[in-house]
Amino acid sequence: MSDTKEVWKPLSVTEIQMIFNKIPIRWWIAGGWALDLFLEKTTRVHSDIDTVILRCDHNLTRTFAG
Repeated sequence: MSDTKEVWKPLSVTEIQMIFNKIPIRWWIAGGWALDLFLEKTTRVHSDIDTVILRCDHNLTRTFAG
């Protein structure tokens, strides 16, 4: 077992957009970030970004993810 502690850093909204725009599906930002984008201001620090895709697009998304 390694003593090195791995630090997880979420992707930015821009990075998520760059990834999902390459996939021919509809997708959305959800959760706290969705509210901030709607309000056009940051309301709090976010530790992650929630995304939503349609169930019928799941396999296609997995194909693009590798």
